[in-house]
Amino acid sequence: MQDFLSSSVLVDLFDTLLQNKLFSGPLLSWAHKVSREHHAHTVKQLVLPENGWHFSALHASAEKLENFRIEDMAKGLEKLAPELWLLLDALLCNKHSASETLPGYQTNGISAEDTINNADEVPVHISCGIMMQSTSQKCNAIQSVIGLFMHACNTPSKVIQSLAHMGISISVDAIQDAVKSLDRESCRKRRALGQTRLASYAYDNFDINFTTSAPTVEKSGDTLTHLTSGDIIRLEHGVTLEDLRCSDLLWQRSHLNIHADPKNLPRQYIRGNMDAIINLLQQGGVGMPSEQCSEDKMDVDSDSGNEWTGDIEDIAEFVVLMHGDLGTAERVRSILERRAPEKTRWNRYQFVVFIMGLFHLKMACADALWRLLLEKQKARLDANSLMKLAAVYRSKETGKLGSSPGFRRIHEVIREVGTAMRLDCWRVQAGKENIEWTTLEEFAKSKPQYSQIEEMSYRIMAGDYVAPGDLYSTKSRPLSERDKQKENMMLTHKYFLLYEQTSFAMNEGDIGRVETLFPRWMRVFRATGKHKYAAAMERFLTDVHFVYPEGLRRAIRYNILVNPTGKEGQFRGVDWVVELDNLYTKFIYGGGGSNYTKDRVITESTLIDVYRGCIENMEENLHLTDLTSRHGPPDLAATYAALVRYMKAEATNEYRPGRGSAYEIPNVFDSGYDFYTGESNAPEEGDTADVSEPAPEDLGVEDM
Repeated sequence: MQDFLSSSVLVDLFDTLLQNKLFSGPLLSWAHKVSREHHAHTVKQLVLPENGWHFSALHASAEKLENFRIEDMAKGLEKLAPELWLLLDALLCNKHSASETLPGYQTNGISAEDTINNADEVPVHISCGIMMQSTSQKCNAIQSVIGLFMHACNTPSKVIQSLAHMGISISVDAIQDAVKSLDRESCRKRRALGQTRLASYAYDNFDINFTTSAPTVEKSGDTLTHLTSGDIIRLEHGVTLEDLRCSDLLWQRSHLNIHADPKNLPRQYIRGNMDAIINLLQQGGVGMPSEQCSEDKMDVDSDSGNEWTGDIEDIAEFVVLMHGDLGTAERVRSILERRAPEKTRWNRYQFVVFIMGLFHLKMACADALWRLLLEKQKARLDANSLMKLAAVYRSKETGKLGSSPGFRRIHEVIREVGTAMRLDCWRVQAGKENIEWTTLEEFAKSKPQYSQIEEMSYRIMAGDYVAPGDLYSTKSRPLSERDKQKENMMLTHKYFLLYEQTSFAMNEGDIGRVETLFPRWMRVFRATGKHKYAAAMERFLTDVHFVYPEGLRRAIRYNILVNPTGKEGQFRGVDWVVELDNLYTKFIYGGGGSNYTKDRVITESTLIDVYRGCIENMEENLHLTDLTSRHGPPDLAATYAALVRYMKAEATNEYRPGRGSAYEIPNVFDSGYDFYTGESNAPEEGDTADVSEPAPEDLGVEDM
């Protein structure tokens, strides 16, 4: 009997009956009835809790979202419901005909083809998810992940509700429950990280204009809201608690300590920021020891105030690294000066060690070069001025370049024009070494050895292309022998190379090289009126190398730059991370329309990484492609060719005796040095704490 059932005779019998009009109708009705009952029973078995497809929005976690894989769901369906899987695959993907599936059904080894990663099978997964949710509302894993994905993409509520009614997503209310659960989990993770005491903190003040707010008697018409954003970042590279156990030692060496021994000292507005620091520490679960709270409660202006609840890790003997821009640094210094007379370590903020943000420093470097090379009207007149060179390919942006170019624009000009200038130097030097090498193409055809290229590079750097340490001898020649435009170009080369070296060192995480460039930038900043930046850099070098103990010095230097992506050449200043979070908070995840409120912004701000991870995960699960917002690098071959042609025509890097200039670019390395030798009495005019706030496009600069 078993042989008969497993043989092709039974299949032939069914085929014969189906071809007979008398038997085909009843046979199909019977088959459909049996199939419905079988598949309904199969779905009921699929929704059992032990199969792992239950998802509670009230207990949503980032781990569940990150670990969700449609491929895993497909493998489970293939194993637990092979007939249902093949049926849906045949109906939705149109891959299997009856003749292909029947032989598979005759054996007990039913399995779908190895096409799990095929985007065509996504409808099968979704259909199975809809059937399981319709059987049990708790079996909504795929709907929950899709719902949070839609929320992270700022999908309108009407669309989400429509998808929820179709069984594809969970409801808007359920999504809000999941958001609250994720927020609670985020708070626990921040607290757990902070209580290791191996974390640094970064914060920044920013403004949001909630223009959707309707003025009422209770609320004024002023919709501008001042907020503070912050990040807690794990200290990497082997930093230990002992490296940070130096609070008392730093206080002994502090110039704010009126009882300090002079031999220990190194040679050489408020309330809102105090609240911000304390709030960050509270979220990190660290602060004043519990036994001290009852006697000496913390308040920003007195020795009494609000007592914290919950477990607080004692940081009395430790320091906490605080990152921020120059404006934040000034406010923190004001706090430390104001609170220095307090009796306790906690109330005088003895634990704070501030670290300057290198992203804003990089912006200040670009702004200083703009002041030197583009700000003055006369600096734009020469044929070889930076303005004329940039106008070769940015003719419609000359107005912007002369007024308020922004960081990204001036950064790109330095990179692109600087590269073309050096290409032209190679052209000129190649012509000097061989008269047949009139172009770089001719030089390339000669197939020079690497050693020859290296020797030429040294001659270019040490020759008449980049300004030497002292231009006095060059500028002291008679006017008939001087080439003032060539002198300007030599200084421009020097400034551009300094900026590009700084940018490269930051991107590679080479803090040692960055520090060696600080003294040069201090001179540049002094000469261009950016005295506060120069003072901040001087203070940083003094503290790190002459005040802080070895362990703290290493912790700061190894963690002043972070690599969020883990990719080579992608290190960023910690303040860049804060600014990126501000961008997502203000423009992407803060809500829209009537949902754009302060409470919504604060709630969503803690889930930025969760949302980004959810989006990336679902893009992979749904096989979505071509969705990147990051453009590929532009093809600048034609741009460089046009710039080199222009420079060849204007003899940009060639010596022309007697050539004058409407403006002489100052050698700020000399004038900046005068500030440190006391030979300059120039007033500190135009000095501001910060360059303009970074625009959204500044955060996506394609760094060199």
